[in-house]
Amino acid sequence: MRLLMELRRMTNARSQVAEGDVQMRVRALRDLEMKAASETQGARDAIDQVLSVRQQALFRLFQQEIEQRKLQLLMRTRQQQQQQNRANRPLGKPKN
Repeated sequence: MRLLMELRRMTNARSQVAEGDVQMRVRALRDLEMKAASETQGARDAIDQVLSVRQQALFRLFQQEIEQRKLQLLMRTRQQQQQQNRANRPLGKPKN
């Protein structure tokens, strides 16, 4: 999050940061993403070692179902927010 906030600040239209500094942060973020992916894969491997093949398949299906539910909830929340914004928007200037 810190790296992303720094990149947001550095790429602000008013910011005059050297390109090398931005590049350094992008590389750091890429390295962090690669480390996180590696750790995630290691955790999956550790889980797979204690599960049967059937359990591994069920676990993967469970992960996919949870991801789909998360996306559905996000979409529903976004739609509700848009509806609230429309309902709170003034309809126009009242006539005299």
